[in-house]
Amino acid sequence: SKEKIERIYLHYPINLSKLNVKVITKVHIMHVSIVNNHPKSFTFFVSSLFHNVFSYFDKRTYLHSDEIYFVSMKTLKEAKNIYPFISNKARYIPNLINKEIFYKLPKTEVNNFIKSKFNDNKINLLFIGRIEPLKGIISLTNILSKMPANKFRLIVIGNGYLKSKIQKYSFVCCLNYVENKDLIYYYNFADYLIFPSFYENNPLTILEALACDCSIICRDVIDHP
Repeated sequence: SKEKIERIYLHYPINLSKLNVKVITKVHIMHVSIVNNHPKSFTFFVSSLFHNVFSYFDKRTYLHSDEIYFVSMKTLKEAKNIYPFISNKARYIPNLINKEIFYKLPKTEVNNFIKSKFNDNKINLLFIGRIEPLKGIISLTNILSKMPANKFRLIVIGNGYLKSKIQKYSFVCCLNYVENKDLIYYYNFADYLIFPSFYENNPLTILEALACDCSIICRDVIDHP
């Protein structure tokens, strides 16, 4: 017997129109935007080939979607300019976080968890994300390398093919793995969250840091105030 299909989750539901099911798409990025905002380098030309191909699938996905939810107002406006046919089915629904997971902790609790690892008076900068050109980590370390390294440290939580490139700096501390449940301690411990990305939408990292009362330094590329 045939079962009734109520919901299907796919990255690119380009052929679901034949199944007569309602398709709702949630958009976190547009590949065409990545190409437009990626720092220009050799890796840009390589990655742009990938993103240009997937821009085709973005368009096909939007064509076959009944409703499209964008987590970024900026990206929604951009998408309407590039794909005018989505105007009547596109909506803005921002990312949200659970404030029972991310919140301001007492200093003693934070120190008990982290202070033993970083027991000095340095300024602690926090970077969370993929270690790749689009995230701005190379630009960040280049700038920080011109500052007195004994005054601060950059705590990096994330992985990527540029990891070995940033580990050459004495002020960089790469953490191999941090469980999600422990991120709250790093947000509460850091003096600043540094967010140097060249392209973002509505990043959860910013929301999580704000919930933990962590000061933020970032490029003007996101929707958050």
